[in-house]
Amino acid sequence: MATVLVLDDDANFRQLASLTLNAAGHTVLEAGRCSAAASVLRSHKPDLLIVDGLLPDGEGTAWVKAQRGGGMTAPVVFISAFRKNSKELQPLLKASGIDHSLAKPATAAELLATVERVLRQHGIERKEEVTLGSEELRALEQMRARYAADLPGVISALQTSVRQLAANSGDAALRGVARRRAHQLAGTAGSFGFAPVGDACAKIEQAIIALQAGSEIGPVEAALRELVLADFPELS
Repeated sequence: MATVLVLDDDANFRQLASLTLNAAGHTVLEAGRCSAAASVLRSHKPDLLIVDGLLPDGEGTAWVKAQRGGGMTAPVVFISAFRKNSKELQPLLKASGIDHSLAKPATAAELLATVERVLRQHGIERKEEVTLGSEELRALEQMRARYAADLPGVISALQTSVRQLAANSGDAALRGVARRRAHQLAGTAGSFGFAPVGDACAKIEQAIIALQAGSEIGPVEAALRELVLADFPELS
């Protein structure tokens, strides 16, 4: 069994990861910010880290690079909604001291399989094959139902962020809030079985990134309308 630190600002994904890895017998430590994860490392020595890319107080790759400079040697699985050619990402990961990656959305089974594979590669093995039992699957289904119930409100908050951004598209803070909300949905919605929501939010995030580079607000609003009209017409 291993101790795993999950650094991700999305509480829903941390909950999914904790339930899944605890069910497999692992001890899970959680952090929602880089600063909190650094504090965890001062009192614990995890066998493996799962690190998100976009965090409230920094980039996951930069944080890992800093920890490597401080002597951290545990393997790291970079997990984020990096919806682009993985080959383009590899040089950045290598430079940051990251050898493993998993693209969001990732299901509980995919996450567990990746963690077990990486642990084996680093000399932490178990004799039996690890699978999720009926109790864990029921718990995941209940978690999915709660996520579904909360989803309209989360999308409504994203709508509010985009409206605020439309009123002042040059505001970096508003761009950051809107992007983080879209990014979380792009990464986690599919993990709970709502892939169309995640795909639509990935388009919103890319439009916000383009806005920062000088594009217009129109594509952001158009991508948001696609999400609302396709999946939640009652919010249009």
